[in-house]
Amino acid sequence: FLTKYDVTFSLNPEIYSNPGIQSPTNSFSGEVIPAYIDGIAYDVDGKPIIEAVVGLYPSYSENAMFYTTTDQNGKYMIGSQHIPESQYSLRYKKNTGEVVQVDTSTFIKQNVGYFVTNEIKPFNQRKATLIEEKNSQELFTKIVGNKTPDMTSVAKGSKNNSGLKNELRNSTQQSSSTLLDSAQRAVGAQGIIIGLVILILVIISGGVFVILKSKKAPMQ
Repeated sequence: FLTKYDVTFSLNPEIYSNPGIQSPTNSFSGEVIPAYIDGIAYDVDGKPIIEAVVGLYPSYSENAMFYTTTDQNGKYMIGSQHIPESQYSLRYKKNTGEVVQVDTSTFIKQNVGYFVTNEIKPFNQRKATLIEEKNSQELFTKIVGNKTPDMTSVAKGSKNNSGLKNELRNSTQQSSSTLLDSAQRAVGAQGIIIGLVILILVIISGGVFVILKSKKAPMQ
């Protein structure tokens, strides 16, 4: 199964067909776009995610175009009528609250065995039937209810929300400690400068006093 593509092509080959003239080339690469989704949601450890909320997100938005849920085997299906023509990604929200995002190429790689066993052709159009849509909606309502799921806190691959919070707290503490050390160093340096200024003023005052005293002294 194709997972990613890399394309290199020549520009205006007719113009640059003369010997000794090299045709300029261009290239691009990207994720493959399945025409429909039928497979299993896996976590970062390669285990199926049971009763997970699934969101389909276009590359240009943080708002999901479609929601569904996985069953007791981690399987789910999104028909072609809900798939955009542009690039999109999939998000899985586990019952622990962790949200994992996968691109479509990763989804293809993870489900190659499933495709072969069930004769799935992910790049062919396949719309979900009314019965499949009804069953999917009933399962979604059972797991999520009528609320729109919050799937904005994405841990791409490895970290859950508590881990991210701990990292943020540790980072904040380190930043505070660094700021305190910097402030203490600044205060210390400022104290040295003030001391030097006072010393210079004392020396100057003493010199002026000596000069004035010598002028007032009687001539022998």
